[in-house]
Amino acid sequence: MTSLEIFAQGAYSLDNTGGTLKNNGTIKLYTGQVKALPDTIGGRFEFLEKRDGNSQSVPTIVFKQLVLKYIAKKFVDAIPLSNGNQIPLTTTDSLIVTDSVPFEADREGVDAKASVVNTSRITGSKDVRMNGDLSPQDIEGAGHFANLNIDNPNGVDIIRNGGFRINHKLELTQGELRNNTDSNFTMADSSWIIRHVGASLKNEPIFENHISVKYTGIGSVDTITGEIPSDTTKLLNLFVESTRGVTLTKNVVVNDTLYLKSPIRTEPDTSRKFVLTLTTLKDPVFDGADAEIDGSFRRTSLHFDSVRIIFNNPYTWALFKDSSKSGGMRELTFRVKPRTFPPIIGGDMKVERLFNISALDGNNNPVVDGVNMTLGYGWRASKTDTALDETKSLWPDFDFLILQRWYNAQWLDMVSSQRPTWDSLGNWAYSSSDSIFSLGVYGIGLSSNGGRLVVAASVFLEGPYRFGSMSEDLRLKNLLPATPPNIYPYNLDQNRPFINIPVMPDSVVDYLVLEFRKTLTDPKPFYRTCLLKMDGSIVDLDGKSPVLLAAGGISAGDYYLIVRHRNHLSIATENTVGIYPRSITTYVDFTDPNILLGRANAVKPIGKKPDGSILWGMIAGDVNHDGVIDSNDQILTWDDRDFEGYLTRDINLSGIINTRDLNYSWNNRGRTTLVP
Repeated sequence: MTSLEIFAQGAYSLDNTGGTLKNNGTIKLYTGQVKALPDTIGGRFEFLEKRDGNSQSVPTIVFKQLVLKYIAKKFVDAIPLSNGNQIPLTTTDSLIVTDSVPFEADREGVDAKASVVNTSRITGSKDVRMNGDLSPQDIEGAGHFANLNIDNPNGVDIIRNGGFRINHKLELTQGELRNNTDSNFTMADSSWIIRHVGASLKNEPIFENHISVKYTGIGSVDTITGEIPSDTTKLLNLFVESTRGVTLTKNVVVNDTLYLKSPIRTEPDTSRKFVLTLTTLKDPVFDGADAEIDGSFRRTSLHFDSVRIIFNNPYTWALFKDSSKSGGMRELTFRVKPRTFPPIIGGDMKVERLFNISALDGNNNPVVDGVNMTLGYGWRASKTDTALDETKSLWPDFDFLILQRWYNAQWLDMVSSQRPTWDSLGNWAYSSSDSIFSLGVYGIGLSSNGGRLVVAASVFLEGPYRFGSMSEDLRLKNLLPATPPNIYPYNLDQNRPFINIPVMPDSVVDYLVLEFRKTLTDPKPFYRTCLLKMDGSIVDLDGKSPVLLAAGGISAGDYYLIVRHRNHLSIATENTVGIYPRSITTYVDFTDPNILLGRANAVKPIGKKPDGSILWGMIAGDVNHDGVIDSNDQILTWDDRDFEGYLTRDINLSGIINTRDLNYSWNNRGRTTLVP
């Protein structure tokens, strides 16, 4: 057959039921439908219905050359082949959509194995796939595509000025889509580019307005190409789902949502360092243990409201209580380098992760000092995966790792560093540190003052003692404050304002303060606020661990230890206690009067221990903390009777002041502390 023109003759203009149709020329179907076409048809086949409101269905068979013309709707009709199988509508030579024809690919997609010419509109939810595999393909025309998919390992060339527009999605599955300034295309506002590993876009298309980009596939995307706009206002959303992440080869600015299932690397090599910027208040979403930003991450919309601002991973963040603590910054950048020792003296003795924090104010001047932030920091920690693990040789001292800043040619301990937590399932370790007053280079290591300095201790208070243990009435009544109030003895501890325990651990009786003196009259003692448990244990602020001193700005040495409470007489050790890095934690039993300054005169018997021996406790009733229990304490307690709350004159720590509290001051009248 060389040429056949067909007009309407009933429901089907071309019914091939039971027949054999071979075409080496041109079949023109002006009106009506086709039925029972062979699975593959050669030559040129044209669907030419002109009447607006009519439509023609194009069966999902293999056409050599398919032409769709005129304003009547043409749509893909998903019809099984003669063997019952289903394939997309396929063209092996060319697909030509022209003359204002609306072509809908909604029931099934289109596989174009050779050239595509589109000067009209291809709509629908399915893709037009350019998926030849023997040679490059061409695409031309100024038409519209809803969804175009490039899936040819040899690539696709835009020719004859291009000019087409993609309204919803460009998917780069395989090969390169080759565009240039002379032959280009347009991505519509709010459309998506989905780029698979192994595919690329040679140059930037024309971005009508906002664009969103997703990376996907097995492996890594190692070069950013034309899918990322140079105009920093254009990229709306960035999704990274390729299994081994993405390496940036240009600066990238995201203006809405940043989503990661795998890493983004901003530094391809030591000579090229790019920056990933997020301009919105939305935190990045990290969906997977390996998802993080390796390199520089800049945020230009900040909030100063005691809420975390997330940076390179879920565990790395900044928090400012209010704008006065921000130093006037308007943008903040974290450069975090995994598997990288800080390249500074002593850096190889730290966790293998570098933190460099910088900021600019509204005039683009650097902000270094004048801030007060809480810094969260995380690193990869695995005892089995040595390639992933960054803790390395520091595992034996994991509990004592703290944040340190490089300043004035030395590593300075961040004294408010919290004890780190290890997520063994996700292979992350993380912690935080309050009172970060300066930006710069940070690392994670052991205290420069001596490493594992830990003390465990026990003491009993007379006031809350009840039948073998102490009461936790204040905790049960939710009266224990998250931050100790600015009263004695908590105001002795310079880190008091930065303590924050939103959920008080179980069995906590009250706060107390440990004091460390190098001499009995040391003019500059060190103070550490701790928690007291019902069983007498003095523990760290997590409610369970011995008191960590390596993170507290105290060096190894011999110290007199003093215990201070807000309404009990202070007690001290008679001799110094050695506080040194040891595998066995130093333990001090303040219920043993033989170790106390003044021995039994410093405490009083309040009960029996399980072995039948006397239990000695701190003496209750010094509510004005002058070191003497006298009528002044009695008067102050009586004056505040019936008050409820966290109150110093509540001597038995029940949450209410009454005659029971007054009895302690009366019964212990004349007793004094022996602490100088």
